[in-house]
Amino acid sequence: MPSHICEKCYRSFNQKSHLDDHLQRKKDCVPSTNTLSFETRALSADDVNYELSDQREDLYDEYNKKQKRLQRVGRDISYPNQKEAAAECLKHYQEGKLVVALVAQPGAGKTGTAQEVMVQLGLHADDNLCVPTKQMIICSGMSDCEWREQFKGNMIKMLSENVHHRGNLPREIEKLKTARLVVDDECHIAAGMDMMVSRIFKEAGLLNVESLENRRAKILEISATPDATIHDLKRWGIKAAIVRLKPGPIYKGFEVMLGENRIRASPNLESLSAVVNLLRLFDNRFSSTTKKYFVFRVSPKVTKWIEEASRILGWDNPIYHDSASRVEDIDKMMEQNPTKHVAICVKGFWRASKRLVRNHVGGSYETIPKGKRNTTATGQGLTARFCDNYEYSGDMLNPDLRPLHFCDVDAIREYLVWFNADCDYTKAAYTSSRISSNGRGRVTAPKTKVHVENVQGLEAVPEAPRPKRRELVPIGPKNTVEEVRAEIKKIIKRNCAFQASWIDKQDPTNTNIVYKVSTRMGNNGNRPKKEELEARHHVTEEDYLALPARHGTGPNQEYAVFPVYKADGTLVWYGKALKPLSESTPVATVPEAPEENTLIMPSTLDAPEENTLTNTGPVTPNQTTLDNWLVRKN
Repeated sequence: MPSHICEKCYRSFNQKSHLDDHLQRKKDCVPSTNTLSFETRALSADDVNYELSDQREDLYDEYNKKQKRLQRVGRDISYPNQKEAAAECLKHYQEGKLVVALVAQPGAGKTGTAQEVMVQLGLHADDNLCVPTKQMIICSGMSDCEWREQFKGNMIKMLSENVHHRGNLPREIEKLKTARLVVDDECHIAAGMDMMVSRIFKEAGLLNVESLENRRAKILEISATPDATIHDLKRWGIKAAIVRLKPGPIYKGFEVMLGENRIRASPNLESLSAVVNLLRLFDNRFSSTTKKYFVFRVSPKVTKWIEEASRILGWDNPIYHDSASRVEDIDKMMEQNPTKHVAICVKGFWRASKRLVRNHVGGSYETIPKGKRNTTATGQGLTARFCDNYEYSGDMLNPDLRPLHFCDVDAIREYLVWFNADCDYTKAAYTSSRISSNGRGRVTAPKTKVHVENVQGLEAVPEAPRPKRRELVPIGPKNTVEEVRAEIKKIIKRNCAFQASWIDKQDPTNTNIVYKVSTRMGNNGNRPKKEELEARHHVTEEDYLALPARHGTGPNQEYAVFPVYKADGTLVWYGKALKPLSESTPVATVPEAPEENTLIMPSTLDAPEENTLTNTGPVTPNQTTLDNWLVRKN
């Protein structure tokens, strides 16, 4: 439930009416600000119980003790790639950077790297640069007690005393005012410039360059999907840097699972039979081994079908794990294999940061979001919960017995392209609810807490000029779709792929009923239901010509085709395509609103010539067609 925060005392309320009652009291709020400014306030002697030399000794001993404990079970407290990334972060701090953003793929070791940074700062030989552990604060925009306990459990004890989620931050404002190192985990969550975390950071002087420099304070932003945060940090110039954690040799992440064909596109669970087919696939894969858990994030309607399908296949009753029916100690439960295959239906849980016990999990399924792709949500979804550093053991030694994960596989590929492009939104296309880029310099994103307008005393780097727009070339009307295709190929100078057609499944022999389908219909590429298509009206030539000139094209959608009816009912074909930038006529750049329903697809391969849709013959005006049949590069 969203909180309402008092601007004076930072007390939080679940309901706005409670906040109003609080503000209307006769007794004034006690301001959270201190009479001493955050620039001059120093850590008191009572806060530091021992000298820095004692801290170094204790921290070194505790670090080594944990290292020895982990080595007994074949693990390390920190791996070479984490040490390398931590060293890079420390180098940036020594060069005068105030903020470093650490970006790593899910489960690759962000927490271990952050711990390494904290340990090295706590052991620093120079007393002026050595940071007292009590002045190290770990926080997050997440309001999640489970995250806090998991993070504390992964850190050595001396570094786990100041771990706070968003709900606790207002009460820790005084600690933040004296902090020398602030680790902001999952920095993309609640990161808006007008949100509570931003207000608290400003109150604590963490968004004031002079304050940070006077108290020699540093900020470490960490996330697998930082969204607009690192885009805003680019304008900090010499005051900020971005560090990318390279995956280690035993990391099993998206690339490994894609290479093993274990990440697949989610089928559309639109009926009980579709659910039965998916569960039967899992059932057949793990028929000769121990029973498994299968994690689902689906709608309530589909959970009913999962219940019925479980009965049909002899599975155990589904387990529900959500705020209304939370399973206590579910991690402990999943350490043992079930007596029967069982589905775990989750809602709201198991997103960013959460690591799952994977030894007895056979797979996961997550519905592809409707409408615009959300690479961040998919990259932080169920599939990401199984990314980690480990060696295969037990059933996983057999490649055919490793878990299968169903999600928006194209979003996973898009994420990897972005990560391997140095996490640079200007070089790689990316789509989420908080940032959208076309990979050619055009980035659209809201302002975050680290936006230059929200930071005092920052000499901001000028914003990069927006690239010129690609010139639009209209095509048509043409008598056949192949004529439009030929024109598009001339303009974009490569092959182009058209959508396939969908024929009535009830009567496949009835070739007269052919619906032209766009992936903007139905569920993101899954073939829509017949009634959904029949609800669409055919577009007339008058309607088409009234559409905006660039309708159907966008930053990542460079051509489109439209079946259009003339006034006499004749079917004709229109199209449009965007010229390459190198051939476009320079135009004045003006701010544009983000394109709606933009679909980003991998561009490494062109579709083969045979993947085309040709005109199937005369079509009567009352036959259902798509009002904007869009086609895109494959």
